[in-house]
Amino acid sequence: MFTTRHLHKAAATKEDARLVDRLSERIKPLLAGHPAAVQGAVCGDLFAIFVAGHQGPGVEALREELIEAHLKLVRELVAYYDDERLRHASAAGGVM
Repeated sequence: MFTTRHLHKAAATKEDARLVDRLSERIKPLLAGHPAAVQGAVCGDLFAIFVAGHQGPGVEALREELIEAHLKLVRELVAYYDDERLRHASAAGGVM
């Protein structure tokens, strides 16, 4: 689950963190069971819609900043979830 500990890089408030958690939990079941390529394409499509929604002077630079910030956040979250998975496996006495 996305936590307030990670939110400071993506949103402004704890309420935003709670909203991210709630929305993520509602979206996960829609993606569950579909092939990874489909899940990735859906996430990519939604992010492209978000980025394309930014218009106006200097938009290309802004879009690049958005993309870079998003990739940075995704990398940090991957590391977080990898750590979480390892902690759960260790606590269960198993190996992943």
